[in-house]
Amino acid sequence: MDSQSLFREEVAQARNERLHGTVVLSQPISTTVIVGAIVLVMIGALAWVVYGTFPRIETVAGVLATDRPSARLYPSTTGVISKIYVKDGGYVRANEPIATIQVDRKASSGEGIASAALASVRNELAFNRKQIVLSKNYTTLEAERLSNAREAALRELSLIKQKIQIQQDLIQSNEEMLGRIEGVLERGFVSRVEYERRRQMVLSTRQELATLEQQKNAKQGEADAARLAIDSLLADQKRAENQIEAAVEPLNQKLAQFEGDSAYLVTAPLDGWVTAFQAGVGSRADPQFPLAVVVPRDASLKAILYAPSRAIGAVHPGQEVRLLYDAFPFQQFGSFQGVVKAVSRTAINPKDLDAAFQTEEPVYRIEVIPSQQSVLAFGKREMLQPGMTLQANIILERRTFLDWFLAPLRAAARRSS
Repeated sequence: MDSQSLFREEVAQARNERLHGTVVLSQPISTTVIVGAIVLVMIGALAWVVYGTFPRIETVAGVLATDRPSARLYPSTTGVISKIYVKDGGYVRANEPIATIQVDRKASSGEGIASAALASVRNELAFNRKQIVLSKNYTTLEAERLSNAREAALRELSLIKQKIQIQQDLIQSNEEMLGRIEGVLERGFVSRVEYERRRQMVLSTRQELATLEQQKNAKQGEADAARLAIDSLLADQKRAENQIEAAVEPLNQKLAQFEGDSAYLVTAPLDGWVTAFQAGVGSRADPQFPLAVVVPRDASLKAILYAPSRAIGAVHPGQEVRLLYDAFPFQQFGSFQGVVKAVSRTAINPKDLDAAFQTEEPVYRIEVIPSQQSVLAFGKREMLQPGMTLQANIILERRTFLDWFLAPLRAAARRSS
């Protein structure tokens, strides 16, 4: 190496061997795609912020009810259900029995007090009814006998009347013959013996007529007596029936009283479907708890929501509601759509709230019409039932994210102005 040279020989050689031409820096295609995608995402995000909306939701509690009042069936007194006449979900008509509730108290012997009295009254009633039947049977047989006797007397009376008519004709003929004989007796054409014979014949026929008249009167008397006997018999039988019925009436009252003391029926007050049957045979009936609910025929379900004051201002008819039934968990069955039908403008005091839940603040009543009356659960349609509790998400309003972002600034501007 020359002592005068500032660079090493290798550096000078490298400079002499460098590439000729312009250096161009190139980017891979994947980098361009990624950058473009990022730009598109940013544009989409900006558009979503400007135009995208989100709902402001208020969650309130509620319960399902019918659009026509349902009937809750409460037992009148405490007892034990001894018989059920209809299944849960069955249809009943007004005044049809739902259940029999036994309320009989037990004596020291173990026998029901009302049941023993009931059995005694029933036996007495059965005896009286038997007496009525026996009296009617006797009256029927005796009246039939008297009627037959009267008919026989009337038939004989008819024959006697025919004989009387014949006898009267015979008397008339004999009297005419006797008159003609009397006209020729003085002239000697007829003997005195023949005349007497003819006269005796007239007297004999008259005597026979008198006998027939006597028989006629006797048979007429027999027929009249039979008729009077029948009338008297029927009157006696009616009087006996009245006496027995008079004795039966207080027994019926006792029977009703003892039956009420022993057991009573719970009946349906209207036509409809029996739901929410909460008891079975042998279970205790308590007047504080309903046995069942009768849903009116052709009734539809509605959701009754109770919203606090902070949410009621933005609720109006036609608003969308998402219903979450407690019986069908949201995680498994999702939510169901409904529409607000009516909104109460009067707050309900928590003490006056008749609902399956409690609240500590005044609430407003909101009626919501569900979009469907059943839920698809486990492969089949399950009907919604009155009394089911639920949670409802009321969509108060929909706002864009830009409005939400600018809302504090607008509020500050309004306060400053």
